[in-house]
Amino acid sequence: MVHSALWDRLRDRAELRGDLLRECVQDGLVALELPETQVNDLAGELESEDCAPQVAVDLETKTIAYPTGRRIVFEMDEVRRTALLEGLDELQTILREEASIAAFQSRARSERPWQYPTVPAGPER
Repeated sequence: MVHSALWDRLRDRAELRGDLLRECVQDGLVALELPETQVNDLAGELESEDCAPQVAVDLETKTIAYPTGRRIVFEMDEVRRTALLEGLDELQTILREEASIAAFQSRARSERPWQYPTVPAGPER
């Protein structure tokens, strides 16, 4: 169920960006950018007394089910979507890419060695 105070804040801001999107994912919340017409349609249905004020968001199929049963498809960053579906935090998401990060670092060191100066070994003790 969408609480009215939260809904009012979200409806007033049809475009959520940057830090807010990231913070929502970190908190396990789905934050979506929808075209203003879809936001207005959804708000109209939620405010209608003909149906329960509930919205279902399906991350697997990337759909939103309106109170009347109508469904719309939404776009979402796949990394954020996977993190939400699998319950991953930022560190876990990054660690999943450990092999590709290591490969990139290795390539970068061989292609641009001047960016990675070697530190002379100190005197042995």
